[in-house]
Amino acid sequence: AIFKLFAAFVTGLIGGLLVNRWTEPDLPTARAPAARIEEHAERGLRPVLRYAVIDLLGAIDLWILAGVLIAALLNVLLPADYFAAQEWSRGILGMLVVLAIAVPLYVCTTGSVPIAASLIASGLPAGSVMVFLMAGPASNVATFGAVYRTLGRTVLVIYLGTVTLMSLLFG
Repeated sequence: AIFKLFAAFVTGLIGGLLVNRWTEPDLPTARAPAARIEEHAERGLRPVLRYAVIDLLGAIDLWILAGVLIAALLNVLLPADYFAAQEWSRGILGMLVVLAIAVPLYVCTTGSVPIAASLIASGLPAGSVMVFLMAGPASNVATFGAVYRTLGRTVLVIYLGTVTLMSLLFG
């Protein structure tokens, strides 16, 4: 978990540096007046707990459930040590196969953890699982479209290249 956190931090830092190096800075635009901060904003522990327990958990609960269900399905369908018996699952080839599956697939970070655990239980090497944990949540077809529309082709190419190369490197 700590290594994944470190890998994601380094990947984001490198991606940002590459974008800064290979793209032109945005020209300043006229900004709308800043929105007024509500004078009667609720303060204290109650709004913090409401956000943590209701809002935040409500935003990820279905993804966690989906991840657990997919992991359970993988555990039922894949025999123990299935990937350990597959020659292709080892080394760079296994990482490339996982990368090809993870990049277009949408899986959120919280939902990817139980899936990764079931893949490890099925014998997939830890390096390939690391590629899944890095590339899966960071990339998918919807993200490609959003990055392209908002930031342009150059940033999309840098983003996708950074995610794929760093996933393989850390894997």
